[in-house]
Amino acid sequence: MTRSPLSSATRWAHDAAVAGIANHLNKFWEPRMRRQFLEIVESGGAGLNPLAVAAAAKVRKPRNTACSFGK
Repeated sequence: MTRSPLSSATRWAHDAAVAGIANHLNKFWEPRMRRQFLEIVESGGAGLNPLAVAAAAKVRKPRNTACSFGK
């Protein structure tokens, strides 16, 4: 069976959207925001667009760094 051109174009659009979302989060979201986003995804992703959930796999995980000011 051959694949229709529409399914190929749809898949390409999906992959491009996922990559674009992940790229935006990695470039412009500070670590605290990415951490919260990934926690939401890990807990089921309630309320998130499915494209955002798919992009989570490509989002850089922030390092756990504790603030040492005032210690």
